[in-house]
Parts: sequence; structure tokens; C-alpha cells
Amino acid sequence: MPKTLTSKFLTRYPGPFAYQDGSDGVDATFDIFCRTTGDHIVSTFYWDARLESELKANVVTGLLNTLVPDEEHDWISSKHELSDSKIAAFRGMHPGPYRSAKCNCEYRGPGYEVRSETTSNCVVYVYDRSYRGQAKLVTAVIAELLNDMP
Repeated sequence: MPKTLTSKFLTRYPGPFAYQDGSDGVDATFDIFCRTTGDHIVSTFYWDARLESELKANVVTGLLNTLVPDEEHDWISSKHELSDSKIAAFRGMHPGPYRSAKCNCEYRGPGYEVRSETTSNCVVYVYDRSYRGQAKLVTAVIAELLNDMP
């Protein structure tokens, strides 16, 4: 991942990262946030596919935490750790490679998404209006982390 992209992301969101249950008023979500700043990073949305949505949140959170220095990892619970089985399950549903792309969801409005190039499915969607221009940065970092996944 380009150092400047990572540096810019970590300047704004220094981590560590966690996720929790949430709602956007319509859909149930798993919300990923920066524990240091309290900033919302991204949500995974679901109606019936709770396990898939939580798997996405778990993998993205675990990958974001790989950017954080090891001394900041002492608080991470097993809920937020990556495992080989979680990575394999994620790849089974959303095989790479991944890319960040500008998009317009008819329900959520303009934003950026991380897409699986193999399936053309959206992995995560970030509303641009919520981030004051940071959606492109957030999705670019997530796409690179997914592409570099062990």
C-alpha cells in the first residue's frame, strides 16, 4: 500500500479499530469505528444475512488493526481478531482482487465502494456525504488491505 495513503488514513483515524451492532434507521448494521477518535469508519448492512455482514466487519476491522502499532493491540478481544478460517470464509464469499470505485446507490446516495472484481459484488459501501470527502480514502485503504490479506 502506498505509504502516503496509509499515513493519511492513520493521521485521520489512528486506530485501534473495533465494531459493534448498530442501525442506520432502516437496516441493521455492524459499525466499524476508530477507538481513539470515536469516528465511524464504515458499516456493513444487512436484513437477513447477519453472519455474512459480521464476517465482513470482522475481517475489515482485523485488517485495519494490522496498521496499528503492536503496543496498541492489548485491548483487542477475540471478537476483533483475524483467523485463517474467517479469512477463508470471507474469500469464499468475496474472492479478490478488490478495488475502490465511485458509485451511486439508489437507496444510500453517492459514495465509494470496495468491490470484488471476480464477482462484481460490493463488499463495503461508504457514503461520501458522511465523510466530507474521506470515503475515497477509506475505501482505497480497505481495498488495498483486502488485496494484501494473508
